[in-house]
This record gives sequence, C-alpha cells and structure tokens, in this order.
Amino acid sequence: MAVRISYRSHSKYGDVRSYAINRREWDGREQAGPSLTFLFANEVERGSIMVTSGEVKKNLTHGDAWLRVFFMIVFAFVYWVVNWLLAAVVLVQIGWSLITANTSGRLREFGASLADYLRQIVRFITYNSDDMPFPFADWPGRDQEE
Repeated sequence: MAVRISYRSHSKYGDVRSYAINRREWDGREQAGPSLTFLFANEVERGSIMVTSGEVKKNLTHGDAWLRVFFMIVFAFVYWVVNWLLAAVVLVQIGWSLITANTSGRLREFGASLADYLRQIVRFITYNSDDMPFPFADWPGRDQEE
C-alpha cells in the first residue's frame, strides 16, 4: 500500500508550503493502491476560518469537550450491550412466531423502542445531536419522533 505523508505550513505572509514523502519513492518501485494523506499544520483551515495553534490548545484543554468524549465512549459501550439485547429480542420473537404463528405486540414495541434508543445513541456519538440519550433523556417511545 502506498502511503503519502504531507506537511502543509501556512506562513504569516499567506503562502503555503507543502512537503510530501511518498512511500513509492522509498522502495523505488511503483505500487498500486490508494494514498493515505496525513496533514500536520500549525494552522488548520476550516472553510474561511483559520484556527491557530493557540486556539487548538485552548480547545484541547476545554473540559466540556473531554466530558463529551467520555460520554461518547460510555454510550458506545451501551450501544454494544443494547445491540446484543436487541438480537436476543429478535431471537425470542422468531421463537414466539414459530410456536404461535403470530408475533408478540409487546416484543415488537420493545424492539422498536430499542431501535429508537440505538438511533439516539448513534446520533449523539456521531455529533449529529447534542442531546444525550437515556438516562439523561426520556426513554424513546413510539410516539416520539426526532
């Protein structure tokens, strides 16, 4: 696999310096495959806003960001557990339908609420929502829509 490592530096005069090291140059033969690019910079451009290294240090030491990361890790573990619980509900529902030739309404509702809960977790851990899931919010019901 070819690895491309890039370094971009923005000077105070506005020019951009780029340095690239390509693994293909190291071993002397051409290799097929995608390049992975890593950008290391003192200033990172986000749209038209420049974030300086001082602002990055301030953002890294801000407590709210680390608290969110902590809860994201906790909810990722909760997601894993609830996913297994949902799999168990599916298996019980299959067994129920094979025995009775009908599905259980309560299991359907519980499975739907588990699916909604998993959706809330995914929205939170992917930064698509700032609302933390249960137990910091109500348990999702079928009448709730986000």
